[in-house]
Amino acid sequence: MPARTAPARVPTLAVPAISLPDDVRRRLKDLERDSLTEKECVKEKLNLLHEFLQTEIKNQLCDLETKLRKEELSELNLHLAPGLQGKAPGKPPSHLILQRALPNGNLRKSLKEPNRMSPSRKKTKTRMRRDVELHPENELLDRFLQKNLKEQNQERALKRKKKEMKKKKRDSEVKPKNQHPNRN
Repeated sequence: MPARTAPARVPTLAVPAISLPDDVRRRLKDLERDSLTEKECVKEKLNLLHEFLQTEIKNQLCDLETKLRKEELSELNLHLAPGLQGKAPGKPPSHLILQRALPNGNLRKSLKEPNRMSPSRKKTKTRMRRDVELHPENELLDRFLQKNLKEQNQERALKRKKKEMKKKKRDSEVKPKNQHPNRN
């Protein structure tokens, strides 16, 4: 029978060739010095590296997202810049609205007939708010929608005041009773 040999020592986990921050390197070296078994040491190192890589990935995704937003805004500005010359701030150029050149379909639909009152005001307000939240890069459209909403609110207030004035006028007028000329 062959003699049993002692199991070969498992080599320590080599740190990949990525640039690790100093605190992560120190923690990895401390793990090697601790009196952990080889398996525990490997587990701890993997957990530490996994944690580090997750944060790196999140940071890179955030950076890419901001770059993408900047690129989208610059493209939007290229499309909008020729039509914005001589326009009042906060109002998109009418030819772009008519041509449907603005980027978001839902916002285009709500801009199509801005003065038309919808049957369900609450539903429209929610839809407009949701569209603006989903597309924060369209500040120009957001300002236009807010301005339009303010104008509609002012119109409603004027109509309400007119109704109240008419009602007060009717109430204040005392209608003479029709009296028969022969009766006293």
